[in-house]
Parts: sequence; structure tokens; C-alpha cells
Amino acid sequence: MSANRVGIVVGSRSDIAAAEKAAAVLDELGVGNEIRVISAHRAPDLLGRWVASADERGIGVVIAIAGLAAHLPGVVASQTTLPVIGVPMAGGVSDGSGRWPSRRRCGSPRVISCPGRLLRQAMRSSSSLRRASR
Repeated sequence: MSANRVGIVVGSRSDIAAAEKAAAVLDELGVGNEIRVISAHRAPDLLGRWVASADERGIGVVIAIAGLAAHLPGVVASQTTLPVIGVPMAGGVSDGSGRWPSRRRCGSPRVISCPGRLLRQAMRSSSSLRRASR
């Protein structure tokens, strides 16, 4: 299957609004997408199966939105060769800022850590898909 969709994953329902905003931008750009709520803590096997089947579902880029569980992008990237865009959410003790340096040092060249607006991250995933399809 052609990898022309974006997979969006959040670790908890509390971050679903951010995922829906990213999906809305992708919809406007005509990019297919899917949203899943999967906790890397509570359901690591489910997350592994979702990541492993990404190719079958046409996923070419993953946006991993991390709230208090800042490790979600790294866990996803450790299980795939797809580009993974990590988006830290505000909240908790560090309010999103403390997670940025840890993701940059996570060791995976596939994790693109991106503090900032979801619009920019959705557009980045769209452009990654275009480059991959050339």
C-alpha cells in the first residue's frame, strides 16, 4: 500500500483535542490520517501492534503527541523506521518545556522533536509524505 497517510497517536484521552486539531489541518491539506489513543504505559503491546501495522494502513509519517508521558515519540520511533514527529503538550510540572531536550537526545535519528504549533507539525508531516512519494 502507498504510504500517503499520517498516523496520530496520543497517550491519553486528555490530549485528544490536540490530535483532532492536527487531523483537521491534514484534512484541509487532503492528507488521510487516523487518530489513536494508546498508552505506552498501560498498553505497550497494543502500541507495538499499531506501529507494526502502520505500513499496511498506508501510514508514512507518525505524529506522537506526548502529554505527561513524554516518552511516547521515542517508544514509537524505537519500533519503526518511519519518521516520527514528537509534539510535547503543555501541562504537568515542566509545562512541556522540559520534554524538548530529552527528545532531542533520545538517540533515534527518526524522531523529529517539535515544540510549537500543531499546524506546523501537521504541515511538516504532509511535506514528509510528499518527499517520500517522489
